[in-house]
Amino acid sequence: MYVHPTGKINNLIHSRFLVEKLYGLKAKVKKAPNGFIVEDFEGISSFIRKNSSDGYVFKQIFLDQEYAPLVKLLKKNNIKVNTIIDCGANVGYTTTYLKNAFPAAKIYCVEPDVENLACAAKNTELNALHATTLINKGIWGKNAFLKITKDFRDGESWSLALVEVALEKDADVYAITIAQLMKEYQITEIDVLKIDIEGAERYLFEDEADASFFLSKTKCIAIEIHDEFNSREMIMITLVKHGFTLQQSGELILACK
Repeated sequence: MYVHPTGKINNLIHSRFLVEKLYGLKAKVKKAPNGFIVEDFEGISSFIRKNSSDGYVFKQIFLDQEYAPLVKLLKKNNIKVNTIIDCGANVGYTTTYLKNAFPAAKIYCVEPDVENLACAAKNTELNALHATTLINKGIWGKNAFLKITKDFRDGESWSLALVEVALEKDADVYAITIAQLMKEYQITEIDVLKIDIEGAERYLFEDEADASFFLSKTKCIAIEIHDEFNSREMIMITLVKHGFTLQQSGELILACK
């Protein structure tokens, strides 16, 4: 997800325009500590922090319907969705959107930033979501110590990036592989794997054996590839090699078997 560098003033302006837009759509909006809550918008309630990038993310997920083509593709292909892994869950809007579309699914919501994850917890609570697991870790190409940086794109909460560090004392979060995540949570098959991890997606595909393991157990992937790292061709070739059919959908590549 990307917006040109704007700062808190434009975040505030965008939030006001968003509220006006929502009122125009007859949405119920109420004030909350440190933000506001959009109640029961197309069946989903969402907390949006003030002076943050949350409004941009909300617009993408719920107004622009970024993941609607994924839901349509899954239903068209008669894919029964039992397990979803949301890598780079941010504040949980994609999690709540997909859970609303597939209420019986178990969702594993992985986010390295504790403040984002706290907001994701609030959003899951607002919607009384069951079978939703929040995990404060990063997803990486190997188990590693990571530091959160704000020097990628606009540095706001939707574009926090990770860099590997050698020592635990210098780290903000621990990162694991998708294979390790599956082992820890006893996940045998992934029906939907959503990946939006601000450039770290390239590490998931660098080791062919590791990539082959989780790709062989995954039915459908929605991935945002960040072109600053010149990994698009490598990732797309790897997906096709493992039997996925690809289609571009806005910023996402949808890859299904």
